Amino acid sequence: NRYNIYTAKRFMDNIDINGIYEIHADLDFSDISYWSPVLSKGTFQGKIIGNGHKFMNITATQADSDNSIYCGLFGRLAEKAELTDITFENVSFTISGSRKPGFNYGLLAGAIDEAAKLEGVSVTGNLIVSSEWNVSSECEIGLLCATGSAHGIDISGIVCKNENDADTFVITVTEDGKIEIGAPIAQ
Repeated sequence: NRYNIYTAKRFMDNIDINGIYEIHADLDFSDISYWSPVLSKGTFQGKIIGNGHKFMNITATQADSDNSIYCGLFGRLAEKAELTDITFENVSFTISGSRKPGFNYGLLAGAIDEAAKLEGVSVTGNLIVSSEWNVSSECEIGLLCATGSAHGIDISGIVCKNENDADTFVITVTEDGKIEIGAPIAQ
């Protein structure tokens, strides 16, 4: 299915993991109380043709009761997925609670397949790790994605931080944008 999108509500009302979305205006998600779990946990195989527009002020949360293997704004961007000429601005994604080993999280996606097409994509925002996070969980976390490649997207506008800047653990970001979480350093 092909959708012409002019508002954030229209986008959210027509979620289809195989859909083709042509964006005709900047979309502000401030008044949208949720980001679709179909996107945040699913495998997106469709296209978003941004035409230079923005998706702004998106808030998403990975809840404690959720056992999705991949999670972010998109759970996984499959090899058929295409995102072109679009900016994701002021995105906030919170990971909370404990997880089973083997789970993958990132601000844009938990995983990005190597064949996925990402052209002219920009992402800024906050990846927030809840103070309730079980740091013993063996999960992969990346600023942009946990597995796969950033495909040349500039990650300098993405920040990973503790919820409420709590001192419950230390967050380290590696040069390739991966997140390492450890116990706090004794003072």
